[in-house]
Amino acid sequence: MKTINALAVRKELGAVLDSLAAGGEPVLVTRDREPVAALVPIAIFKQRFVDYLANDALEKAMAELAALQTAAQGGDSLEELRALREG
Repeated sequence: MKTINALAVRKELGAVLDSLAAGGEPVLVTRDREPVAALVPIAIFKQRFVDYLANDALEKAMAELAALQTAAQGGDSLEELRALREG
């Protein structure tokens, strides 16, 4: 794994991103010689963090469903269905 300090990342972000895209090797970012972050290619991120992405989508869908349920409780269900179909 390649290691680079935060100042170098700031100065050379484009080159670091190109390196990630081309080689796929993760980059460990340090500050004061201590690791503070890791940059990984998007393919590795998707493999390892797919659960986080799925949870975000699930939470969004649940919030939309709750909003629809709240709106539907106050009115006629037939009218709500028509409104949903129209737009």
